[in-house]
Amino acid sequence: MNMMLKVSTGLLAFAVLLSPRIAFAHHHHDHGHHHGDDGDDGLHRTYFQYRYTSDASVPPIPPDSEFCSRAPFSATLYVQGNLTRYALANTRVVEGHHPRAVGFARACVEITDLTFTPFAVPVKIFWEVTVDDLGTFEAIGRCFPSSNDIPVPGIILGGCVMRFTKMPEGIAGGNMVESGVLLNAFGLPGFELSSSLVTFHLFSGNRL
Repeated sequence: MNMMLKVSTGLLAFAVLLSPRIAFAHHHHDHGHHHGDDGDDGLHRTYFQYRYTSDASVPPIPPDSEFCSRAPFSATLYVQGNLTRYALANTRVVEGHHPRAVGFARACVEITDLTFTPFAVPVKIFWEVTVDDLGTFEAIGRCFPSSNDIPVPGIILGGCVMRFTKMPEGIAGGNMVESGVLLNAFGLPGFELSSSLVTFHLFSGNRL
């Protein structure tokens, strides 16, 4: 196993480019589901938001050793964890997420710069995400660290945006982003390993 795999079991999450409509979530306490404007092409635009937490204790244990062979790059890190729903307060901060898992996510990552120099070297990422009421998605994309010393040196903040390469039937396209991430890449005491908010931006033939 590549030594980079040992840097962190949660080195997936990078805070990111929020979708322009994500701000609507604080007006709708609907646990992350918002309908956008419908286009003239007959497609419905919908947003779903979830909290992702990497967790090595989540099955399958041990992880699927063949999964990263599907990534279009040489992965140096594998992570997996659950998705849970959450609500936003009027202050637009996480009010508390529902502990019941509503999905599962796993990813393979290629990291080539362990200094995480801000905006210097992109990190490649390949996701597979299964959401109970939507289905299974696959996505590939890029992440950029935006800082490596906030609030203390060794804590990484940044961003990822991904395009879908596999979608459930009835979904025409869209993209996926991670936001609100704090990544404890080197296991510093006093900080969680990693967590993020995941947004699905979807276009579908029927309302989801």
